[in-house]
Amino acid sequence: MRRLTLFLLLAAWLASAQAADTVSNDLRAHHFEAIEQQFAAVEADFQAGRASEFDLTDAWKAFYPGPGREDMGRGLAAWLRERPGSWVAAVAFGTYWRKMGEAVRGQGYGQGVAPDAQHQMLLDLELAKPQLWRALELNPRSWMAMLNLMNIAQFENDDALADKVLALSTRAYPHTLVIRARYLTHLTPRWGGSDAAMDAFMTTTRKQAGLGDVARQLDAVRCDEQGFSFESSGQIGRALETYQRCMQLARGSDPRFTGVYVLYAARHCNAGSDGISVTCR
Repeated sequence: MRRLTLFLLLAAWLASAQAADTVSNDLRAHHFEAIEQQFAAVEADFQAGRASEFDLTDAWKAFYPGPGREDMGRGLAAWLRERPGSWVAAVAFGTYWRKMGEAVRGQGYGQGVAPDAQHQMLLDLELAKPQLWRALELNPRSWMAMLNLMNIAQFENDDALADKVLALSTRAYPHTLVIRARYLTHLTPRWGGSDAAMDAFMTTTRKQAGLGDVARQLDAVRCDEQGFSFESSGQIGRALETYQRCMQLARGSDPRFTGVYVLYAARHCNAGSDGISVTCR
């Protein structure tokens, strides 16, 4: 499982990197209409069920900052000025600055984040938010705008925003897994939430009709947090036992889900050759 997950995540990263190069070139050339047509087609595939939440997320990674894309922010600003009614431009701008904020913050939690990094992150996220809300005015079903806002709620520790986006997204997409998983992540203790808040959300989710498979995969996310807690406190044996249960819960999930939301279990566990057993170490 670990090797397969890493391989598929690498393949997705390479594809998104190639797409990002194309988008960067189009931005520099001000070929804004071509980019809008490309992402309108991606959106149409998603709405028609021909593309998954993971496929949609991968497509929008073309607007993530990275090497060779240092001028992307300027290109996005020019796009918004030239085509202020473009929901694609608004989502792209919001996506870029949301990821810029996350990148400058780093990987720490709480007091582990330097004050200067925290301050710059908030400035970047505040650039992103108005355009993401603008995108939803122009296209009320923009799933990527909703996901970006949920990520911002997590990084700003904004419960009110998270609740608002959860309500909005589940009305538009009653079976959304990824936005619910991001909401559940924002409830974890390391992000300022609590075990009780996570459990309450899971109880509510399990009671909703038609969400059995979604609830099972969210249980894997909850389980992963429990394993992480055991591992962090030095209870390695209990952590590995928990991670094994997490991977059983996540069986059949898209590797792009487990690689992000069941991250700690995926790092420690491999599926057996029978496709059923799981070994964790």
